[in-house]
Formats: sequence, C-alpha cells, structure tokens
Amino acid sequence: MAINWYSIVYLDRLMELTGAYGGANTVWTLSVADSTIDTVVLGPAFGANFGKIVALDSVAGTTATVLGIDYSAGPCALGRSYTKKVELTRPYVRDRDGQADFDAWLQIKRVSVSFRNTAALKIRSVNPGRADRTVEMDIDPIVEQGVKRAWLNGSANDMKLFVENDTPKPSTISAVEYDALYSPRMAMEIS
Repeated sequence: MAINWYSIVYLDRLMELTGAYGGANTVWTLSVADSTIDTVVLGPAFGANFGKIVALDSVAGTTATVLGIDYSAGPCALGRSYTKKVELTRPYVRDRDGQADFDAWLQIKRVSVSFRNTAALKIRSVNPGRADRTVEMDIDPIVEQGVKRAWLNGSANDMKLFVENDTPKPSTISAVEYDALYSPRMAMEIS
C-alpha cells in the first residue's frame, strides 16, 4: 500500500488543496467553511521547501489566505493545528514482590524518551515554584528511531512530566526510562 506524503502530516480537518496565486496572495478554497483552519504544510512540488509549515494570515468562510507569497506550485496540506500531549505517570521503586514503595524518596535526574519515525517532540517538566523546563527536538528528515534525553532533576513527588508535540510533524513514543536517586524512608518512633 502506497503512503501519500500527507499521511505523515498531523492536522485536524486535514485537506489536500492547491492554492491559486493572485493579487500578491495565495488563496485556497476549503472544502468546508471552518475559521479554525490555521496551518499549511507544503507538498513535494515545493522542492527544498517540501514539509515547510506555514501559518495562514486569514480564514473567512471557505477561503484561506497567505499574504505576499506564491504557494500555488502544487498540493498542500491544510488543517487545524493541535498539541499532542501525554502526562507521564509518577515512577515508583518496587520491592522483590513487585509492590511499590510509596514512602520512598525518589529524585528524578534524567528522563530518556525512545521514539520511532519522529520529527518533533518536547519533554517538559513542571515543578512547583520553578519555571517549566523543556527539552525540544525538531528535525528534518524524520528519524527512524532514536532516544531524546532530558536532565530535569526534581522530586518524583512534585514533578509532573509531559511529552508533547505542537507541530504537524509525526512523533511516536516507544518507551520512557527514568534515571533516579532512591532512598528508603525510615519510620521514626515518637515517644
């Protein structure tokens, strides 16, 4: 089965359209009126610009417009951009019986995200009282497989971790690995 070039473009309400250039603007006629369409991805006819992501300047009714540039060389993918996001679960150390040690102190040092057929992703950590930290990957061409590592350093109790992609580029996560420091908490007797 042949894969079309737009099969790797991730947009909501995806349409493959060819624009018309006139009056110093490129205009696409949408198959449905949708004012939330906001992104164009250039197709193979654009040579070195194949895959370039372009923001629309205006959308009104069934007309989408980019001002001042000719994008009428061939089909483009148009659609609504969105953010793909997954929140990772908090890791726990397990004992020999596989039971989670809920009282253990766990300091996350590094997160490694294994990916396949990916061109863009972000690893973001959120900690109370600190600015969000983000490690990004945005490359061309698509990487068949690899690992993106982020040194984030935070308490597993407080840190929230997200893997995100806010581009139309593909991303597939195959595994996540944590590197952490562990210390069991000792029960203290109160007299």
